[in-house]
Amino acid sequence: MKNCPACKTATLESKSLEAHLAASQCISCDGHWVRAEDYRSWLESGAQAETTIAPLLTVEDSMSAVFCPDCSQLMRKTNVGHDLNFYLDQCPCCQGAWLDRHEWSHLKSQNLHVQVHQMSSSAWQHKARQSRLRSTVRQAFANKLSSSDYSEAERIKKWLEVHPQKQELLSFFAASA
Repeated sequence: MKNCPACKTATLESKSLEAHLAASQCISCDGHWVRAEDYRSWLESGAQAETTIAPLLTVEDSMSAVFCPDCSQLMRKTNVGHDLNFYLDQCPCCQGAWLDRHEWSHLKSQNLHVQVHQMSSSAWQHKARQSRLRSTVRQAFANKLSSSDYSEAERIKKWLEVHPQKQELLSFFAASA
């Protein structure tokens, strides 16, 4: 039996995460270790279509460094993005993934559970950083403006984004009175 990468001392027990998706579950923190080979086999089997979405519970994301239970390499934190504020731990060597408690159900809620193998790519991480930056900027403006002003600004912004004379309108707004 292998030890849990998050708890360090609790053991991992074999348990299916989904039908036909083998995983190892920590008996203490309820996290899951998914080997890359098992995940790829599950994707290729088409069994993911059989999954159902469970109620979402709070993710208990571990921010401490964790080591791969298979090859002992230091795993990297992978920003999930898509407005999900947690990180997956992925092994750069064997490509396995550690899922903290409830992360899988959140991935399923966004239909991202079938893209775990892509999350460590530079393109995915770039999009995740861009999304987080946009969210931070939106929140800064929401904090600075009244709720009615922010709602009106959002409405105008959406209208402007698809307007055929967007550049002319922006010039108009920027011109001094």
